[in-house]
Amino acid sequence: MARSLQAIRWGVTRLAGSETGNSIGFVPLGDFTTSLNETRAALGYPVGGILFWGPGNLPLVPAGIGPNHCGMLVAEVDEAVTAEQLTLRIERLRTRMPALNGVPLQWDLGRKNHFLNVYRSSAGRRIAVMHCSLPEARGDGALGMGHDLRQSHLLRKMATTLDTPVGPFGFFCDDSASAVLQQAEEYALLARRKREIICSALFEGCLILSNENHMQLLDHNAMQFGSYASSTPMRHLPLMVGPGRRAYLVDTENPVESFGRTLFLTPHGTGARSSSPDTVEYDTETERHFLTDGTGRRHFRQLNEIFDDHQDDSTVLAPEYERFYRVRETLTPQIETKFL
Repeated sequence: MARSLQAIRWGVTRLAGSETGNSIGFVPLGDFTTSLNETRAALGYPVGGILFWGPGNLPLVPAGIGPNHCGMLVAEVDEAVTAEQLTLRIERLRTRMPALNGVPLQWDLGRKNHFLNVYRSSAGRRIAVMHCSLPEARGDGALGMGHDLRQSHLLRKMATTLDTPVGPFGFFCDDSASAVLQQAEEYALLARRKREIICSALFEGCLILSNENHMQLLDHNAMQFGSYASSTPMRHLPLMVGPGRRAYLVDTENPVESFGRTLFLTPHGTGARSSSPDTVEYDTETERHFLTDGTGRRHFRQLNEIFDDHQDDSTVLAPEYERFYRVRETLTPQIETKFL
């Protein structure tokens, strides 16, 4: 994060003063790790924490941080659906996805770390967990300006670009920042509604237990990067470990004081870890990541060539986190649609 934090601190100091520039930081959670998202990692943003750059009401938002409104839905389902039955339902749904606010929904479960799994809980319940985002709103369209700076012409027009010591870096200022936050709040609601629609279409008699986004703007000056954050307690949050592994439903326990906010925080999973002991660096000229060892510099086209799934639940369930959240149910996988 050396590049991203330096650019944000430099820009915020110039745009809002040194006092605000000194209130920038990242609060990592138990699954703090490197993002497998190429663009996000190149910009210097990890997964597993909250990024802060002001008190919360300052109309200033870094451009390109990518609140794609990714999140997970947890539902209790009545029927004992088989893997074959669920696969057929998914295939039918994908051929005629419903529309939301006039925009056809896209099926993005199974993409990257997105999934739809069914578990048996330690309480004897059948639990479905769904992980997806809102790719329908990446670019400008019927929903308004897109949320992806690379695909939204309107966003790029609104951004103010500064030449920071580590290169050009964009910011949304004043009315533009407020417009971005307002649109992000609307997209957050749409992302939740999308998951509800898909869940209801696939399972009869489903009871939604939680449906939270973990990749979104928290306020004008905070961003959730693959973590859950709220000013009020949260229940039945999914804590995922990896394919074929047990998962957990957790409740928040005690709030955390961070950068002038009182927040309940939980991680969303264990993420990824490096398969190499060497330091992973980024080459701005070739726009590729690389490792340096005895043979020289080795570039990689995809981050997943360097990083593996971190399938170890000891980090997110470590005793030091027990005061922040507690495990209410353990989930044993029964159907993992990503691998059917």
